[in-house]
Amino acid sequence: SRDIPLSNSSIVPDLVWVKPRGPNNANHVLFDVVRGFGSGKGLSSDTNGIEGGSSDATYGYVSGTDAGEFTVNYATSGNLVNLTGQTYVGWAWDAGGSVSADNNTNGSITSTVSANPSAGFSIVSYVGTGSLATVGHGLGVPLDMVITKPRNGGSHSWGVYQRYGSSGAETQLQLNSTTAPNEGTSFWNGTHPTSTVFTVNTASATNHSGADIIAYCFAAVEGYSKFVSDTGNG
Repeated sequence: SRDIPLSNSSIVPDLVWVKPRGPNNANHVLFDVVRGFGSGKGLSSDTNGIEGGSSDATYGYVSGTDAGEFTVNYATSGNLVNLTGQTYVGWAWDAGGSVSADNNTNGSITSTVSANPSAGFSIVSYVGTGSLATVGHGLGVPLDMVITKPRNGGSHSWGVYQRYGSSGAETQLQLNSTTAPNEGTSFWNGTHPTSTVFTVNTASATNHSGADIIAYCFAAVEGYSKFVSDTGNG
């Protein structure tokens, strides 16, 4: 294993996103405190695979975090996070540390939340119902972006909500696809998040029945993040 320092930061990361840059090709891989760090916990944002589906037990994984660093482990092949000679980029977020002792019951689906309202970021875990529902996010303000991924129950796309743009909550984006966003209500029911919940509908990307689903929730906070929409002019 190897400890990776976070330059000029003492945060304890709760979400770690790593991408190999070369010379070998390999997937993006995400680990977080709510699902638990360690082998078998990787989710690849460029695929629709299940948790651990990128064989992170074989190819390496993030095993934990501490103040100002996260720890990467070499496995049989090691490409994902710690292969000799491979270069990597990593992004890390603070979601408030330990998961809340009490489940969040603001939505019709009970969720488990680690939230950092000061930075506008939370990690939310819930079980999908396959029908219209709401999920508590713990930030206390309306969200600007939500990224969801079913962890099991088969291969399902990532879902992305973004507040800004021509159609807002009706724009259905997927991290693992180059397909243009389509208009519809199956992801978010055409409903913007409130200060307490976000809405999910029938799409497997956001609410697959019986699946354990992880959501990364963002709200703009000055000095931390900003969300905009732009139309290119060539």
